[in-house]
Amino acid sequence: QTVLADKLAPYLILDALSTHARYAFLGFLAIYLLFVILIWIPLWLLGLLVTEWGVYAFLLVSLIYGGRCLLRLLAFPGTSVRVYGEIENEFAKYSCKMLEGGCGAV
Repeated sequence: QTVLADKLAPYLILDALSTHARYAFLGFLAIYLLFVILIWIPLWLLGLLVTEWGVYAFLLVSLIYGGRCLLRLLAFPGTSVRVYGEIENEFAKYSCKMLEGGCGAV
């Protein structure tokens, strides 16, 4: 009977994590430390400044604003500054070619 560890064998890192408990412990410890350092401690420090409800409000506003930005990017890909600049450059090149072609025809 096939088990999960057999399915993970082609993937070296996942195989090592599934068959060696020490590696799995170190992997989970690294993920936990990254979570604590990158998310928990900054939010705790923010909570000292603006209280717990302030942190909840900040997370809610950030989630809403981030979702709006993501939806806008997916719905209207030309609204980002980089894409908008590329579109302007391509249109300028096209316009120059059309003007040169028109001047050459006269």
